[in-house]
Amino acid sequence: MFALSAIHFILASKKWSTPLDALINSAKNTAVNKISAVNQNLISIGFWLLVSTSPPTFASDCLPERIDQYTTVSHVYDGDTIKLKNGKNVRLIGINTPEMNYKTGVPEPYAKKARDFLRKKLKNQKIGLLFGPEKKDRYGRLLAHVFLQGEINLQQALLSKGFAINIAIPPNLSQQDCYLKSENRAKANKIGLWKNHFENIIDSKKIKKGQTGFKFVKGNVTEIIQRKKAYWLKLSNKLSLRINQKNLKYFTNLTIDKLKGKNIIARGWINYYQERFNMNIKHPDAIEIF
Repeated sequence: MFALSAIHFILASKKWSTPLDALINSAKNTAVNKISAVNQNLISIGFWLLVSTSPPTFASDCLPERIDQYTTVSHVYDGDTIKLKNGKNVRLIGINTPEMNYKTGVPEPYAKKARDFLRKKLKNQKIGLLFGPEKKDRYGRLLAHVFLQGEINLQQALLSKGFAINIAIPPNLSQQDCYLKSENRAKANKIGLWKNHFENIIDSKKIKKGQTGFKFVKGNVTEIIQRKKAYWLKLSNKLSLRINQKNLKYFTNLTIDKLKGKNIIARGWINYYQERFNMNIKHPDAIEIF
């Protein structure tokens, strides 16, 4: 008995182990290593899930297929209009930002944030312009997508911040899908203009004089009238939406006739003519069914 105790003492003092102890320790080490490997795999999976679901950076999306002109900016009027060093004005394709209202001195919400964001990005920077198929608007302004360093799309940057709203105006639609996705991410996160978005939608039945300009309106399509040049979607006795026949080719995924009876939200510029309000709809992305 004494001999056995002495042997165990010697083995312990020299940090030796019996075959059984070695087997147990080996099993423990294997289990620990496997758990560690599993944890590392879970961490890796979590990281990649986070990366894959996180909003992409400005530099990775909405890239140009070419750059038509490199230049610099001399002035920023607001979030969607700039002046080049050659004196020409550029209207940014695919977005609309709140108005600065320089005449009244009362800017719309987020108008200053959009303007100042653009000023900061453009200060002492060379920009690249990608013109649309329709190169000028009715005011003579150039229509272009604007890029920094050949890859940062400023329209997308404004949309991602919630400082701009996506507008689709044919035929300048080359970045439309990408811009709409950027807007949807900002809307889902309720940032910027989307924070109180639903509170600012005008009920077509309650629209009042003076509520013109770029707005969101909602209502039920009670009647659809087809004319020679356009479809008219009546939302109320006060307001109708107009879809020009020439733009029907873009409505491949939205059948106009099936909108009757649907509750919709439309975005665009409201006009007041002959005691009625109307809004021109040029692309199906301007209509949301809810």
